[in-house]
Amino acid sequence: MIEKDNLYNPILTEKEIEYYSALFMDSGDAKDYLKFELFRTKFAMVNAIRISMCMGYPANYEMSDTLFEGLQDANWPFFGELVEMLISSYPRNILVNAIDATLIKADNDEDYMWISGLYILGNRIQVKVDELKNYRLFDKRDF
Repeated sequence: MIEKDNLYNPILTEKEIEYYSALFMDSGDAKDYLKFELFRTKFAMVNAIRISMCMGYPANYEMSDTLFEGLQDANWPFFGELVEMLISSYPRNILVNAIDATLIKADNDEDYMWISGLYILGNRIQVKVDELKNYRLFDKRDF
């Protein structure tokens, strides 16, 4: 049984991060517990980021959709750490494909701030025009 109350507190210790990481790797249900909407505050999302980083790729791949939701606003307190975690944890080709797919979601939602967050990540990994089918959607970004 996973102690959820502690999981959603703003900051977990390194030992707790390692505990949850091992637990989710064994149980395979990180995606169920680390959904963005379950966290009480945006500050607590740092737990999902750090647990995912500790799990490493490919174990953390199932969480990629949730993590990409965290790129919806570059002003969120965990945004910078999330971008760095994605870059250090996922192979570049996985990131490029995820950016391309998420651009469509963001555009369908008319979420141009999210497109901006995806642009920031794409810029950091130096994504090129010919690598993305939906590169033109970056033109809709807020900044």
